[in-house]
Amino acid sequence: MPKWRGQEPEQTGSSQPATLIRLKCYPGTTLVFCTFRRELDGSEKKRIAGLAKRGRESLAGERWLHPVLVLTGDELFSDISPPEWWRQADEGHRAYPGLSNHCNISQQLHLDMTSYSEWLDKKYGKQKSVQTRWTEVE
Repeated sequence: MPKWRGQEPEQTGSSQPATLIRLKCYPGTTLVFCTFRRELDGSEKKRIAGLAKRGRESLAGERWLHPVLVLTGDELFSDISPPEWWRQADEGHRAYPGLSNHCNISQQLHLDMTSYSEWLDKKYGKQKSVQTRWTEVE
């Protein structure tokens, strides 16, 4: 399995960076972005959110093409697990099990993205009568 580092990928003959082209060879690969800092800066959020949006596409059934998980120093250095940390970060949040749900929550917290269900509604033009910030994916 190839290893990628946090470097700027070289450009190929297409308009996509080489890393994204390589990822197409490994559908279902989870991308994990970690930082020791408490939060990402604006340009990091924008770049990772772009990958996360493409990664939300459906692979098969409920599986995402490339789930993106974002962890900051708050989760990495906490004495409690990330799902418990997320629960405490937002009162009323219920951490559902499953990688897709963890990715969904981390994208909302750290990338300022909408929930997966809201993203699906927008993509397929559906309207929800009640929208919530935290939603179960699986």
